[in-house]
Amino acid sequence: VLRSVIQLMHNRYEGRGRATLIATNLSLALVLSTIVWAAVGGALSGAVTGANGAAIAGARVIAVSVAQGLQTKTSTDAKGAYRFPALAVGQYDVKVEAPGYKPSVHKIVIHVDDKARLDIVLEPESNE
Repeated sequence: VLRSVIQLMHNRYEGRGRATLIATNLSLALVLSTIVWAAVGGALSGAVTGANGAAIAGARVIAVSVAQGLQTKTSTDAKGAYRFPALAVGQYDVKVEAPGYKPSVHKIVIHVDDKARLDIVLEPESNE
């Protein structure tokens, strides 16, 4: 389909200069890639709190694609909230680390157009 559209654009802009054709093709490719990405991804958000319910600011949150091994990282804000606005479809291990708390790993599956939520409660490190 993309090849047909590019050929149509080439025929339409023939004689108008190679720079115009290249700019048009690049614009078209950008628009199509944006549409395709929107159709195959989803978002993940949530909050990280302690066992007492208090928000944990500055926690490190890492979404690891099980299939590809790719890591996407973020940190929680002052309210303990985190967000991954664009993750590819698939299964993820979500790892959370914060000073003074035990590391935590949770599994989640992201589907097309998902707006998944995963709230995480961290247990304090023991003082033994």
